[in-house]
Amino acid sequence: MDSYKTIRKGGSLFRMLSLVLIFLIVPACSSTPDKEEQQSLGRKSYEEAISMQSLNMMDEMLAKLREAVQHDPNEPLYHLTLANALFSVEKLEEAEMYYKSAIKLNPQLTEGYRQLGRLYMQKADWKNAETYLEEAINRPGLSQPHELYNWLAITYYAQGKFSQAEKQWQSALKIKENHDIRLNLARAYRDNELFDLAQESLEKALEIRPKSAQAHYELAQLYLKKREFPKARFHFDEVIRLDPLSEMSKASRKYLQLMPPEPTHGG
Repeated sequence: MDSYKTIRKGGSLFRMLSLVLIFLIVPACSSTPDKEEQQSLGRKSYEEAISMQSLNMMDEMLAKLREAVQHDPNEPLYHLTLANALFSVEKLEEAEMYYKSAIKLNPQLTEGYRQLGRLYMQKADWKNAETYLEEAINRPGLSQPHELYNWLAITYYAQGKFSQAEKQWQSALKIKENHDIRLNLARAYRDNELFDLAQESLEKALEIRPKSAQAHYELAQLYLKKREFPKARFHFDEVIRLDPLSEMSKASRKYLQLMPPEPTHGG
């Protein structure tokens, strides 16, 4: 008799579990069309957001991107695009959150690490910037790698890691010669009193962009420090010629007034 009761109890338990399973299975089956509908709505919102970007309708674009994320929260592209839009209007805390959710959804999303590194640079959070930029460099699908090496070098340099920064700048320049990277490297050499290397880097910056008032100005200051006055005078004059209304031009005129006069020839 006891065994019969046990069997009956077991049978009741089995029926109860079967009912639970039915209730669990049925919603799962019926959710597929709804999921597809939400994905479709997400794509629609995303496409509308992109069209608004070309019209410079930033508030409307952000609203549509938020809709896209809400409709399809598992699509990393929507998180990344929303983060980029937020970053562009300097909503850094929210942008950081969506970059992190994007790379959580897709840990191989190189652009997410790259952009997080840039965001932390803007916040002067150099340690986090270093972490995420290094992650980006070590992942596939890297676009504009010389740019990323430059950012990583700036991050190292801001933390007092000159040797590591120099190595990254040199890596960037091996990929592509670049005016701005040459300026950054020259400044680092100058600050570390490696004046000949600074001069070389500035001269290469001018080879790339001969009309760079900034490079002329920094090279003039370097020649002034080395007391090579004729060369300093030439580059200060170039600054005034190329960018006459700038602060650099005003400073160049003052430097020229303070410099020893040019030697006169003849009697």
